[in-house]
Amino acid sequence: MKLAHNAHVLHWKRYVLCNSHVMRHPCWKDNANCTVKAVKNAFDISYPHAYEVLRAAGRPHGHGLPWDSYARAIKRLAKQRGMKLEMLSCFDSVRDYGKTIVTAQRRVARNETVFFNVRGHTMSIRRGYTNDWADGRRHHIWQVWRLTA
Repeated sequence: MKLAHNAHVLHWKRYVLCNSHVMRHPCWKDNANCTVKAVKNAFDISYPHAYEVLRAAGRPHGHGLPWDSYARAIKRLAKQRGMKLEMLSCFDSVRDYGKTIVTAQRRVARNETVFFNVRGHTMSIRRGYTNDWADGRRHHIWQVWRLTA
């Protein structure tokens, strides 16, 4: 019985040490992180990994950049994972997804991954899921980027 208890304590200490190391990463103290969250959701990667991908693209801590500065890094990540990121024209995006986030959420297929850019904000929908505050809002979509396999 005592051995099981000691193993449990050792496991707990290992868990706390590992998690405290992860929680010290600067990504957890970043506020302007909508694109980081969108990349995390779209590619199903960890939050620190998405933060590092965008930091390598020139994103400073606590400040967002225009989407165009991120597009090359996200395309490179998509290529590494055997995917392709393409921007839809205005006509195609309105035809396929509508003009607002609410309409787009209804029209996104369950097997589809899409980035939506609205004024000053980026969000992604992957398999019908988003972890964004703009979920269900009526913000007008400016750009649509589709991630295909």
